[in-house]
Amino acid sequence: MKENGFTSAIRQRLPAVEDIAPTVMLLLASRASALSMLPFGIAFFAAVYDKRIFYIGIITVILGTLTAAGAAAVPKYLIAVILYMLLARIYRRENEYVLAALSGVSILVGGAVTLLAGIDGLYDLFLLICESVITSLMYIVFKRAAAIGESFPRRGRRSAEDFVSAAAAAGVFISGLGDLHIGPVSIAGIAAVYIILIPAMNCPIAVSASAGLAIGFITSMSGSASLPMMGVFGMTAFFAGFLKSYGRWGCALGGISGAVAALIYAGNMYDLPINIYDVAAGTALFTATPPVVMAYYSAFFNKSVQIEAVSPELRMREYLSMRLHRTGEALGSLYESFLSVSEGRLRKYSDDIGAILDETAERVCGDCRMRGKCWQSDFRRTYKNMLELIGIIETGGGLSRDNIPDHFCERCVRTDRFITEINHIYELYKREQLRRSDALITRSLISGQYNELRQLFDEMADEI
Repeated sequence: MKENGFTSAIRQRLPAVEDIAPTVMLLLASRASALSMLPFGIAFFAAVYDKRIFYIGIITVILGTLTAAGAAAVPKYLIAVILYMLLARIYRRENEYVLAALSGVSILVGGAVTLLAGIDGLYDLFLLICESVITSLMYIVFKRAAAIGESFPRRGRRSAEDFVSAAAAAGVFISGLGDLHIGPVSIAGIAAVYIILIPAMNCPIAVSASAGLAIGFITSMSGSASLPMMGVFGMTAFFAGFLKSYGRWGCALGGISGAVAALIYAGNMYDLPINIYDVAAGTALFTATPPVVMAYYSAFFNKSVQIEAVSPELRMREYLSMRLHRTGEALGSLYESFLSVSEGRLRKYSDDIGAILDETAERVCGDCRMRGKCWQSDFRRTYKNMLELIGIIETGGGLSRDNIPDHFCERCVRTDRFITEINHIYELYKREQLRRSDALITRSLISGQYNELRQLFDEMADEI
């Protein structure tokens, strides 16, 4: 399937053989309904169909709508598909979410135009809004499902989510088959069972069961049996995957066993769109598939699609990685704590000189008769002189009668006591500084070790 956006001018071309499969898919999607709505055809046309043959796509959408809902529904979807072509030509970019919104807006406008001819109530408007939302969502589903069908160099390895999107798209195509029967056997039922058994044989149980649930829900959206059908197809996929180690026969036996069990517990199985004949025919077709085809299925899923179960080893890796990251975060918090405390201590040391001066003044000048003159009337000069004395102590190793300035001696009446006290207090200060310096060095070393350990744990977690 080719998808050409509107990033460049569209050159129309004639249909080719490779366009048959996308056109058939578009026809089936246009026929698929959900609560009397037909949103899937527009979504498939917008997301996947080659716009270089858009005229074939428009005709196909009209045919699908006509055969599914009659001529009365054709104008709505004809307006929607033409409007999408116009909006996408104007936008001319490849933004998945914008184009999805444009597909929903196209349905909304097409439905609004037809509602103008006659609206029965707010319920019709509510359904129209729901249909536009479903169209936008299915655009993304079809887009991701289309990536599964691309060639491997372009596709690469895809995730389990993309595969479930492909399963949902397959459910739309199966729903488009409608009520085609061969005797008591439903064509849609056979196709659903066969498609479910293929991934059940080649994928982990969780992924195949999710695909079964998606197919069951999509195929029964047109009726009221969504939950029972999800149970039937989910159990079919689960039991088939459970017994796949016994080969295709074990997978088929598991599938039919799960389907029968689910049909029995569903109550009146005759009211469901699928019956035991459909399950038997689907499993028979699966077991009759040639080995070459089965080998192709196996190579496609195992080598091309990245569908991995969550193994105990992976869980253990995730747990170890999480614990190492948390340990690294704790060590990082300790590093930040030690660093902030050290920086706070450094800022505090700049205030210690003032503490020395205050302590000296308290001891020497506390009961001096000149205290008021020195520390009130002439505070600035006194403070400046004391800072000068601190400088002398730091450069000369101490203060004495020999290096004290004469102008200080002339002003201070307790010079000898001042010299003794300030030398003693400064010596205590230096010892405290030395102790604090050692503590800072120790803290810095410890914080550095915590930081190295944090980086080591983070690197180990990333490697795991």
